[in-house]
Amino acid sequence: MKFFDKTLDEIYEIVSDINENIYDQLQTDVYPLLEFSFNGTYAWFGFDETILFTDDDDPREYFEESDAYEDVEITLIREINKKLDRYKKIQL
Repeated sequence: MKFFDKTLDEIYEIVSDINENIYDQLQTDVYPLLEFSFNGTYAWFGFDETILFTDDDDPREYFEESDAYEDVEITLIREINKKLDRYKKIQL
């Protein structure tokens, strides 16, 4: 079974690598921030308990010339950075 053009093992490896990168930067025990879930019909990526995107609203770019989608790891990093940029704007 594939999700976002990757096997489940490949997805978990990507999620693990991104979480390790975050952990290395924060040096905290808040782990994992990025998660992948699948309930049998619905797959989604979450970051800090917020859904980033699902298989229904897949934000990956489609490249007509190669008939392929952007790699999900690139999309994940972009979507996490967008979320973090939004958080930076909040002032209480």
